[in-house]
Amino acid sequence: MTNKVHGNCWLEPLLQRVTEDDTVVAVPATDVIGWQDSAYHFEPAWNQFRGGMGWNLIFSWLSMTPLDGKERKTWADPVKMPSLLGCCFAVSTNNFNRLGRYDPELQIWGCEDMELSFKAWMCGGSIEMIPCSHVGHMFRLRLPFSVGQNFDRTLTRNCLRVAEVWMDEYREIYRERIGPQMSRIDFGEVSSRKDLRRRLKCKSFEYYLKDVIPELYIPVNTSAAGAFFQLTKEQQIRRDDGCLDSGGDLDLVTSLCSEARSHWVYTKLMKQTISLPTLKWALMKRGKKAWSISSS
Repeated sequence: MTNKVHGNCWLEPLLQRVTEDDTVVAVPATDVIGWQDSAYHFEPAWNQFRGGMGWNLIFSWLSMTPLDGKERKTWADPVKMPSLLGCCFAVSTNNFNRLGRYDPELQIWGCEDMELSFKAWMCGGSIEMIPCSHVGHMFRLRLPFSVGQNFDRTLTRNCLRVAEVWMDEYREIYRERIGPQMSRIDFGEVSSRKDLRRRLKCKSFEYYLKDVIPELYIPVNTSAAGAFFQLTKEQQIRRDDGCLDSGGDLDLVTSLCSEARSHWVYTKLMKQTISLPTLKWALMKRGKKAWSISSS
């Protein structure tokens, strides 16, 4: 069990679930402690969020799944979640050791939550949020401890290790996100971690994407791509769940892709990357547009 948060009567529900199923990594519902006034903001189970991830390998929040009348009949039933917030969870010693603990070469902080999340799901277990367990987490504007110089490189090195071992061919999506310069960071030797994965007979990362986090958009088979955005077959300029949309006149806004009304067509009169300045340039041109936009 690991804990860096504040709460009362939160431990027992986690331990009960881990005792029932040794392969479960149990996570509490996360409430917010205000960083300015230390006020505790309680959220009921139906208003909580699940743990997810983005292609930058940073933890993100997903909307709560509805009750299905089968696995989840009440709001007190456990919730399957793709990834855990690394500050607080319960796992049996046996399971933690079986999964190879944390990669001992991960430095300071960063991507250890993704590593454990991938292992938990791909190697015969699962992650569950236990709604009857609540903790409060203070999301600060900056880390309250020293992370040394060049922390971006340290974080990237950690994530490169995790991607190399666990993400199979999808690690290239992460590499595209961080760019060629950061992708060349030396992340060290990972053969022992790959041996661990083979020994545990873990499933593929494709299984994780399709069965564990199917709502994560996979940016492949796009019509065109730039450093930040992709032009999809659905004529949306997209990055994960956000799509560029017309806010009127020449204004560009980001909307949820499920709600975006704009459709983009790339005529490629000249080689342009998909970037915000390029789009504004194209929208302002008259008669020689590289891009055209329509709203439905």
